[in-house]
Amino acid sequence: MISLQIRIFLFMGFAALHSQLSHAQNARPIRLDLDKLVKTTTKNAERSKLNPVVTQPQASLLGRPYSVTIAELAEAGGPTYLLTPDTVGHSFSLWNQSESKAWQKAQYLVLDLYNPNRYTTNVIIGFYRQSADGKGIERACAASVGIFPQLRTKMVVPLSYLDCQQIYLPRYPRQGKGRILGQSIKPTDLVDVRLELEPYVKPFFASKLHLKGLELQTVIKTDLPALTAPYIDALGQLNHKTWGCKIPGEYELGYYHRKLDTTYSNSGLNLGRTENGALKSLKMNGTGWFRVENIGGKRWWLIDPEGFAFLSTGVTGVRPGEGAMVTGFEELYKELPTGLDTVNYTYHQKVNKLFSFTANNYRKTFGKKDWRMVWNRITKNMMAQWRFNTVANWSDTGFIRYANMPYVMPLRKFPTTSKKLYRDFPDVFDPSYPESCAKFAKQLEPHKSDRNMIGYFLNNEPEWAFGDNNLALKMLQTKNGPNHTRRELRNDLINQYRGNVKQFNTAWGLKLKSFEQLDSVVLPSDVKLTPEAMAYLSNWSNTMVDKYLKPVCDAVKLVDPHHLNLGIRYAYISNDLCYRAGQYFDIFSINGYNAPYPPETAEITKRTGKPVMIGEFHFGALDQGHTATGIRGVYNQKQRGIAYQTYVEQGFARPEVVGIHYFQWNDQPVGGRFDGENYNIGLVDVCGFPYKDFVHYVSDANTRVYDVARRLYPPANLKAKTVPDIY
Repeated sequence: MISLQIRIFLFMGFAALHSQLSHAQNARPIRLDLDKLVKTTTKNAERSKLNPVVTQPQASLLGRPYSVTIAELAEAGGPTYLLTPDTVGHSFSLWNQSESKAWQKAQYLVLDLYNPNRYTTNVIIGFYRQSADGKGIERACAASVGIFPQLRTKMVVPLSYLDCQQIYLPRYPRQGKGRILGQSIKPTDLVDVRLELEPYVKPFFASKLHLKGLELQTVIKTDLPALTAPYIDALGQLNHKTWGCKIPGEYELGYYHRKLDTTYSNSGLNLGRTENGALKSLKMNGTGWFRVENIGGKRWWLIDPEGFAFLSTGVTGVRPGEGAMVTGFEELYKELPTGLDTVNYTYHQKVNKLFSFTANNYRKTFGKKDWRMVWNRITKNMMAQWRFNTVANWSDTGFIRYANMPYVMPLRKFPTTSKKLYRDFPDVFDPSYPESCAKFAKQLEPHKSDRNMIGYFLNNEPEWAFGDNNLALKMLQTKNGPNHTRRELRNDLINQYRGNVKQFNTAWGLKLKSFEQLDSVVLPSDVKLTPEAMAYLSNWSNTMVDKYLKPVCDAVKLVDPHHLNLGIRYAYISNDLCYRAGQYFDIFSINGYNAPYPPETAEITKRTGKPVMIGEFHFGALDQGHTATGIRGVYNQKQRGIAYQTYVEQGFARPEVVGIHYFQWNDQPVGGRFDGENYNIGLVDVCGFPYKDFVHYVSDANTRVYDVARRLYPPANLKAKTVPDIY
């Protein structure tokens, strides 16, 4: 007879085995029926041609027309479906109703695909739900992932990100930058999933895509056959493409590097400027620190420590190269150093290795001992000849010390709390938040006596500010409770409605049993509240922003009372909450990816009473070895220069603009940095050589800044030849 202990042991063993088998079975990828999807889409395309008067609900449920053909492609491992949009915005449905349960259980959507275009193509996956009126469907959110050209890829969309609490997707092997925007959606609410392609502009950017397979996975698998040739050469350049100034090898690299050192051997003429780039002819009272002043009520100026009028023409990311993502991407590179090379490697979040090809290229020419000093010297002389007077955000601290120039500083790790209310917005009523602010401010201690520092940025493009978000409403629509801010809101509502929950429900259009439910309730993303409720939540959002910024700004001024608070570098003005924040800053900063002119800075100053600094902007092209333009695309390097000159001169012609900083010094790695960005946006390429056609216009614009600001000359207003923005 088997003892009780043995029976229990055997039962537990069988249970564990059953669990393992069940997990293994659940971990098997579920291949979606691509043939059926193609057949449905093809039928819909034919139906649209025969009967163009298709009702909107039918058309939206079936997916819009795509031309789908079977193509034999060796690079994609055999036959694929070649998807060709009929026009811009057309989508290919990935949804079969019979597979809906699989979508609800899955963790990842994985597409086996190949991008045949000559540029990075964004594959957009839209997630749809039933519309509020029940008559059709609407897109709740969409994930977009950059797919490199001529490289078979397993594109991954983690379905946990459908809650839209984070914008940027994790990076997976062989793919570029990924992001998701929109309203949260539960897998159980899905009624359609659609694929779109960007860019789509005929005739040269009419994107196509080879789709080989679709899988829903619970355990991620992205294995693919090994590459037959490296994607990126030993110098960090795209391997399979040629262009006019591509460096063939190390011999040519060394020759041109030494020539570069000779060409940029001096800093050029001052042209009526002080040593730090201020205007000699306009002097006010010097305080020993940078400050701002509106002179004569006509124009805002930075005033340098000696009292000279100063406009900040800067460039971000001044460092020896941009870190190329290595971890998980080793197969792309022809050559990487072995072991941990402290000259070339840094770490991102203590997990991912990053490799600077630019630093390595300089070391190949000038040796391990001297390369850094040569890079410092050449870079400082380049900045001077191109009339930059500010080392802007994300720049190398060693270079800042060497250059002895005015600079701005990004503060790291904005204060936070253990719970987030919406995306990255902290629980600002948490008693620990002021302590986090005080700790955050301490990083200014080593810099508070540095007279070269103009000021500091508090944060960069916070995710809560992406979109016209009512923060208090978003908090109530997010699974985050209980938390301190919700409790404060609940107590305020109890006071306002005198504890009468029935009266509250009537006023708000809700059906809560008690006020205490507000501590943890998750309102639907499409909830319809009354105007009274929306007005209250809008006002409470103002309170949340005040609690978010005032403790921070008080803390940094306590540590460093002299330097300028340059505020938050918003991605754009998404709503009035951004303006409200301006009351706590000395200068209002915004990243201005507009074209051809900067964003509406006059409205910012009107609403906040503060001068404006453009934290970053750029223009990129596809003519010199990159596959993505960046956020604003133009035809070639000359057109980049024309676009730069118009943007900068038009910006400084505005009386409220005191600084414009270009993003960035270096091109981004052709295989992507830590987050996948791989844009041709640098003043210099991966080998450290300037784009001559571009920097010619850069130098000319930067030279004219003070004359344009004083209206001695009209600002340039040239129209650059544009191409689709690929980023």
